[in-house]
Amino acid sequence: MAKKKIAFFKMGSFSHTNNKVKDILINNFPEYELEVIDIWEDLINIKNPMLWLSCAKDYLIPDLLKRRTFIDSVYRTKFFFNLVRKRAHQLIQEKKYIFTFQTQSFFDVSFPGIPNFLYTDHTHLANKYYPAFNPNKLYPNKWIELEKSVYANATINFTMSNHVSRSMAEHYNCPPQQIKNVYVGSNSKVTENKYNDSRYNRQNILFLGVAWERKGGPQLVEAFKIVRRSLPNATLTIVGCTPKINIENCTIVGRVSLNEVNQFYSQASVFCLPTRLEPFGIVFIEAFSNKLPVIASNIGAIPDFVSEGKSGYTVNPDDIKSLASRLIELLSSPEKCKQYGEAGYNLIKDNYTWENTGKMMHEEIIHHLNKVNLR
Repeated sequence: MAKKKIAFFKMGSFSHTNNKVKDILINNFPEYELEVIDIWEDLINIKNPMLWLSCAKDYLIPDLLKRRTFIDSVYRTKFFFNLVRKRAHQLIQEKKYIFTFQTQSFFDVSFPGIPNFLYTDHTHLANKYYPAFNPNKLYPNKWIELEKSVYANATINFTMSNHVSRSMAEHYNCPPQQIKNVYVGSNSKVTENKYNDSRYNRQNILFLGVAWERKGGPQLVEAFKIVRRSLPNATLTIVGCTPKINIENCTIVGRVSLNEVNQFYSQASVFCLPTRLEPFGIVFIEAFSNKLPVIASNIGAIPDFVSEGKSGYTVNPDDIKSLASRLIELLSSPEKCKQYGEAGYNLIKDNYTWENTGKMMHEEIIHHLNKVNLR
């Protein structure tokens, strides 16, 4: 007898999250056959001229220039939203899945009579929580209304952090019983690695991020210049991007594979990312999994896991002197670096694992399926 099926709808890798979610669904629901549907590969042809015409219709050129990229606006059009929904419904009606699961909220695959579970790291209006965000860059209300319908139609909205849960309730009037914070896991395996404690003596600061300016790179460089006045042997390692800067004791690595990242964590004394806008920030969880103290911004999900004066510090990224002061404090004390790194590790080892996230998702989904007798 053929297995009953569940469907996982996604867009690309979602910063490696989608592969982890796929594993969660396979491992926690072995009684079902999982089908993975990628919006761009299986439902929508990105070369469809109607996608681009609809974008030009919905957004004037000056308005588009305010967005991050043209494609960001393409999948925030009514045409894209309705087209995905139509084609997903055709597939769901044919296959009759037990439930559907989607990551992110750029589309809505909910279907009458079939539970749909959503998992996301952000809402669009959560941008209002970030001091550095320009309100003029918010998408129009017609898009926000579509986004609101995604959350309203979901059986459960799984979130990665408290501030996203708060945004769903405050900005989208989502009832509490429809929201569940299940956190997130590290893309770096959490193990009891026997690191050489001498790395805390190296005075090496690690920055890891692709978006140099958004992640607070320029502010870190200015703070680093101050740090070197007190600690001339301090070094800065930049991984993930290649900014055009020329300062002493700075190594620019650029993009590396996920498997190569751990070597840079293992050589660092402090992880610092004074990001100005951050939906979640899995790199902070990765840093803690490698027993590094963290210096970050007090925004988004970061206060959920950076415990002030215990596992690291949060600062205003524009306060260069405070950022430099915290860096000097930690780099001058290998013992404190080790202590804070251990505290961060102990937090994420028990709470921020994909196994833990999967367990909470499984409990919520099974509870609902049992309640409506769909199993």
